[in-house]
Amino acid sequence: MIDVVIHVELRGMADESVYAELHQGMLARKWRATLTTDDKQDLPLPDLTYSGQTEETVDSVSQTLHDWIVASIWNEGATVLVTELTAWSISGDY
Repeated sequence: MIDVVIHVELRGMADESVYAELHQGMLARKWRATLTTDDKQDLPLPDLTYSGQTEETVDSVSQTLHDWIVASIWNEGATVLVTELTAWSISGDY
């Protein structure tokens, strides 16, 4: 099992309803829009960025999400970046 962070970029001029559908679809697929700290505090991620755990490779997750987005959400294209998370830190005002 690996921890991943996913960021999605849609091509073209998607409107708010497309982004809302994408967001709901990602949540339904058990991807979270937060990162959880060691003390169990959930911190929000930037828009269209998600986290979670998977047994798949980063390549497989990226391709599967891309194919779903283009087939079901936005056929104008998307870029899906999946990064294996080994450590993280956050600074700033929340």
